[in-house]
Amino acid sequence: MTTIGDLTAALSATRQTARDLGIELPTALVDDLAALDAVTQRSAQARTDANALPELLLDCWIEGRDPAKDKSVTAAAHLATITQPGTIGAVMALLDQRRADTIRQHVPAILAAFAPFVSEADAAISTARDTIPGLKLNRAAMSGIDADHLTIFGKAFEAVQHLDQIVTTWQFLATAARVASVQPYTAPAMILCPDITTAALDALPNVTVAGLAEAGHRFELATVDDYRNRAARLDAERDQIDQRKREARESNRYAAASYGLV
Repeated sequence: MTTIGDLTAALSATRQTARDLGIELPTALVDDLAALDAVTQRSAQARTDANALPELLLDCWIEGRDPAKDKSVTAAAHLATITQPGTIGAVMALLDQRRADTIRQHVPAILAAFAPFVSEADAAISTARDTIPGLKLNRAAMSGIDADHLTIFGKAFEAVQHLDQIVTTWQFLATAARVASVQPYTAPAMILCPDITTAALDALPNVTVAGLAEAGHRFELATVDDYRNRAARLDAERDQIDQRKREARESNRYAAASYGLV
């Protein structure tokens, strides 16, 4: 079940990433979310209007009017009935579910909007990797960069920071929409690297965007299906590796037994 925290994190990260990178989110998503966001304001206004019932009743009785024939009183009484805490609580829970459904529906379009930026970032990093020998994409490395290469390095370094942000947003979206189970440790590789293998993952001390870039990996933003396929492929690779290890252990035990060593 999607929690309010999941939704808040996903929506906040998506909107912030889009603003930071100058990416326009799909119009349909923006419109759908705006319609849902308006519900909170409208429900609050309905409760405010309902709370006016006692004063409206008092005015009617002071003025000698029949409250049952007063439109303001009957409207407030109706609102007081339908805005009971239990009802409003159920509406808010349903609203959160609608938000989750909306995110799930628009995840492909959101990722499609981010994908061109990933391609541009990959190009900037590739240029830096081809230009700067032994490229390290951290702040400490900047002091050792030739002046002629500082601009190239700066673009690549900035690209890594933005790719980190996209990876984080991808994870939040997957969690809120319940479209994929993402392991934080391998997320950068699984989300950005179409060529990732179990061996490549094992060779990295830390699976980070910078580490992947320094190791020569190219970046391409995964769709949800891409991610699932990569996860299945790596699971199969891991199973094969484990099977070979088991077979090797059995073979060693058999050989040891043959020589009377066990």
